[in-house]
Amino acid sequence: MSAVYIYRRSVSHGQQTIHERSLIHRVVSVALLHGSAYVQMTGEAKYMNDSPLLPNTLHAGFVLSTQPHARITNIAPTIMTIDDAIQYENYLDNEQCIRKGDPNRALSEAEYTLEETLLIGGQEHFYLETNYCMAMTIPSDNDDELTLYSATQDPSKIQELAPLAIGKDAKHIQCLIKRIDGGFGGKDSRAYV
Repeated sequence: MSAVYIYRRSVSHGQQTIHERSLIHRVVSVALLHGSAYVQMTGEAKYMNDSPLLPNTLHAGFVLSTQPHARITNIAPTIMTIDDAIQYENYLDNEQCIRKGDPNRALSEAEYTLEETLLIGGQEHFYLETNYCMAMTIPSDNDDELTLYSATQDPSKIQELAPLAIGKDAKHIQCLIKRIDGGFGGKDSRAYV
């Protein structure tokens, strides 16, 4: 290259050869099994609550009441479906209606209308595996470490919040997870309790 002459360069070109992989290496447009699909489908998969209980295991459960020492005089019926709620007239108090325009007028002026009933029996965050957390102390030279075995999607959050409950530094707490049944966000925060 020179400051006196105009630099002329030919158009660059390149070539890349990609060898076609065999069918066992293809992943696009191919149905692939999850790594643990066989053990999950056959029921052989082990989850946190399948762990054997340690000797002298203590169990805890919250029993919350706005009226301690009160007597139970009535037990509300179990409501699992919208039909149950209608039967027992048990409705949400904070009903919200978002409406734009006048739907009744629009329906009456429409040339065609279709009336049908749609039932969607969805349930949000209802897993076969319970929310679970087991704590075990591990003696060490300077301080007892606490190992938490939990069915959570967020072990870092458990390690962050557990010290607030027990007064230890987070560095003395580890959270271990085998596998989680479900997920989808439902096991993000419930194991913190």
